[in-house]
Amino acid sequence: MQTINVEYAIIGIETNVRVDGAAVLKRLRRERDERFVGRNLSYVAKIPAQHKIEGRARFIAPGQLQEAVLSSRPAA
Repeated sequence: MQTINVEYAIIGIETNVRVDGAAVLKRLRRERDERFVGRNLSYVAKIPAQHKIEGRARFIAPGQLQEAVLSSRPAA
């Protein structure tokens, strides 16, 4: 845990702040997983199945993706 001394003597405030980096990162990961990823998964779940392609893609160069399609559904 890191202690940071903060002094704002000009306005009469002096304090010590302790930062638990592990706890901060744990909370950040939870927020990322629950809010950002959760909302995106909820949005994707609403897209009709016939409009989805399931697979993974990875960047192989700037602006270039390599796709590995796992499954797709024909257009209706």
